Amino acid sequence: MSCHNTIKSNRINLNLNLTHANNHDYKNKSNNEKNLVGSVIKGPMDGAIIKLKDAHGALVASTTLKKGAFSFNEQNFTSEYYTIESVGGIYDDEASEQITQIGLPQGLCTLLSNEKIQTIVKNKESITITPATTIFTALVLSDISNGINLDNAITEAYLLVTLEVAKNLGDILIA
Repeated sequence: MSCHNTIKSNRINLNLNLTHANNHDYKNKSNNEKNLVGSVIKGPMDGAIIKLKDAHGALVASTTLKKGAFSFNEQNFTSEYYTIESVGGIYDDEASEQITQIGLPQGLCTLLSNEKIQTIVKNKESITITPATTIFTALVLSDISNGINLDNAITEAYLLVTLEVAKNLGDILIA
């Protein structure tokens, strides 16, 4: 799945995963390093190709996911926003306890504004890519393709995803 494809759905079903994923030890990093680092969560994944693309879908960098974590060397971030997407790889399926091969072109992704990426790199934070960020990304890209500016598209997607999560939690708590 390319993150630049859009989804059309009347209802979003989210599987809320309250996992804090921080697989990176920055204490051993030089203060001069300005890498963009993160992890992809779906088991966790391993062996996927991780692609960093600009707002036009052009490949900026790629790397291989190792034990759920990735890192891109220092980049010159000039695009309005970027997508980070996984292609291929394997993961331990929690339900079946089987190693699962992720077929092409499936994968997970996220979308981050240039400003957000600059903050993440500066503060040595980590990005987490999940099924929820993939839904969020598809919503933002759909809005952008319909002429909505980036800030409004992000706000609308955030509110929709938050509403659906709250609705799903309400259904769980009532049941």
